[in-house]
Amino acid sequence: MTERRNPPPERPTPSPPQAPIIPYVGIAGFTSVHEVRSIAADLYTMNPYGTPESGGRRLAVGVLASWKTLNGLPAGNPERYPRIEDVRALLDAAVEPIRHCSPGLGQKEGDGTTLEIRDRTLRLIHYNSREPDLPAQVARLSEAAGPNLDGFQLNVVWPKSEEIRDIAQEYPTLRLVLQINREMFSNVGRKAQLLIGELQSKYFPYVTDFLFDMSGGTGAAIDLEEAASVLEALYASFGGVEKGGVGIGVAGGLDYKNVYGLKPLFDRWPDLSIDAEGRVRDSYVNAKKETVTWLNEGAREFARRALWPFQGRTSRTQTTP
Repeated sequence: MTERRNPPPERPTPSPPQAPIIPYVGIAGFTSVHEVRSIAADLYTMNPYGTPESGGRRLAVGVLASWKTLNGLPAGNPERYPRIEDVRALLDAAVEPIRHCSPGLGQKEGDGTTLEIRDRTLRLIHYNSREPDLPAQVARLSEAAGPNLDGFQLNVVWPKSEEIRDIAQEYPTLRLVLQINREMFSNVGRKAQLLIGELQSKYFPYVTDFLFDMSGGTGAAIDLEEAASVLEALYASFGGVEKGGVGIGVAGGLDYKNVYGLKPLFDRWPDLSIDAEGRVRDSYVNAKKETVTWLNEGAREFARRALWPFQGRTSRTQTTP
């Protein structure tokens, strides 16, 4: 007589992430607490990030990491990549209150205003890797980052769909931004609809955001016509923040001089996020004739001007469906 066995229990249908999706203006490449704090101070003195005046839009503080830095190896571009043991301090610096002093007649040392910036910033690790087992790498990054991490931007070429699913379910309250990079777009013949099909089948509903970025930190200028075509397809398929869908962003060679040129995109999609890295850095040539770069006035001015199209608009905080 054949023994009858009960079938294995069905696995529950996985839930999509529940991270709040808030549009942002991003600056990536912070390597010092001073850089973070000096630009964050502008959140009060110049920029109304995280307030109704900016539609709730936050300033995304992007810290770069790679498989090399995660494993204690020197980065190819150390001026943009901090040591992995310094990542937590950079993220913490984007939430710690800022003491703003305006010395005047009759004021004592220590007088001033405490500026709360936690709800005005979004703290992201931008991670690139071509090594296997992405979830294990993300787990190590999360441990190094500490409690003030808001999410990851994954600069990975076609990550495995099951690994993205596993990361999303392990960290359901964190943003998971997938960069659509030049190599990925070329793989689908630079056809927007073919790209959408791949993203839909591989990564939806597990990522919280898609970032169209043909530059990848190199400073290459954005092609507005191509970007508009891809954004149109992304919004049609994934909704965008205002419709309660996936967050959508664009990057590529942005700086304080050309950010005004994005007005046609902002007029069409008021909840569009943007991100800058390579062209918002100040630089000088040292005695060894080496170009040294850092985030200071170029990044501050970009953060100031980038809010211009959004002021007076409102955006809803949503979660992915």
